[in-house]
Amino acid sequence: MANNSTTFHIDLTQLKSNWTWLDARTPRHCRTASVVKANAYGHGMRAIVTSLFDAGCRIFCVARLEEAIELRSILTAENNAHEVAEIICFDGLQDGEPADYRIFNLIPALKQVSEIEAANKFARESGKIFPVWIQLDTGMNRLGISKAELSSLFVKNSPFSLSGLDIRAIMSHLSSSDNPSHSTNEQHHARFIEMSNLFGPLPRSLSASHGILLSDKFHFDITRPGIALYGYNDNSGVEFGCKPILKWTAPILQIRSISPGEQI
Repeated sequence: MANNSTTFHIDLTQLKSNWTWLDARTPRHCRTASVVKANAYGHGMRAIVTSLFDAGCRIFCVARLEEAIELRSILTAENNAHEVAEIICFDGLQDGEPADYRIFNLIPALKQVSEIEAANKFARESGKIFPVWIQLDTGMNRLGISKAELSSLFVKNSPFSLSGLDIRAIMSHLSSSDNPSHSTNEQHHARFIEMSNLFGPLPRSLSASHGILLSDKFHFDITRPGIALYGYNDNSGVEFGCKPILKWTAPILQIRSISPGEQI
């Protein structure tokens, strides 16, 4: 009997090549993370993550806490991946308490002042430093601490403290990186430098997939490719060495010959 099912084919070798190409686009000191939220963009988290780890990736990003816990369990089963791989949760402390992140060795990207305060309080009370990323809003108006909120925290004599936090990176997101000539790219870049400088000399991350394709100045210390890993790019005017890793096949049920004017 013929096979009448449709099939998704995932090319994990091409996935590794895509990550390697994106990693090579950035300076040697810059680390290339992998965004694997939403079940690795629908491609299946386990196979995608283990392949990316084999390719050399050591920072993985998801959106929600439950995704991060699933990802940690996958990496725990992969030899020493548990110890060396960092998992960043973009939703911050939205879905759980700081203790949940510590139990599973996860790093929340804190997106509002109240989360920074909660994380710092947890660190002081537990007597153990708490690793985090800090998420800034440089104009996308999606997630992150605004310039006004940030400025109010660093005024003279402010009681605000970061003493309990191990800030691994300062991050933001470009709103128009798929359009290289858009003026907001430069505005985001300047605002990101200004805001992140308040934290001192810490690793910085501004670019996701399309930001990597802009220029070296947008790469900073960590890039976060997502859709590009899987072989897709919205800007046909830039060099792009990644190819789609997904192929979808389906059987042809019937071939018919019809005359002009017949209904179909």
